[in-house]
Amino acid sequence: MVKNEKGLWVKQKLTPNEEAEGGDSSPLPKGGWRCPKCGAANSKNTYLCKACGIDRAMYEQYKARPGEDPRLEAAKPKGRGTADAQAKALQALEDRRKRERVVKEELGLGRRVPDGRGQGVGSS
Repeated sequence: MVKNEKGLWVKQKLTPNEEAEGGDSSPLPKGGWRCPKCGAANSKNTYLCKACGIDRAMYEQYKARPGEDPRLEAAKPKGRGTADAQAKALQALEDRRKRERVVKEELGLGRRVPDGRGQGVGSS
């Protein structure tokens, strides 16, 4: 981290030469993956990093698809969306929240429902 001209701390951008020196420059096996935490090369058949033990799936589920805006759920890929993409994304979000609320209520995890005061369990 370095201070910029405004006095804010920012990450220093590395040139490709500095990145190769600082990171693990070992070649990846065919179809392999590099650990985002430690930078170790792993084969495609492993799900845990052999160096630090981090689960590969933990990072992949949050990875945004290239060309898509991760902030809009139902929007089309960036630059190709229609005029109503934002409205569709908002509607999809509201629908998802409604479904979650229904499931929570079915499981008894939602808001408390008044039981009629005096008509609860044990009263005759």
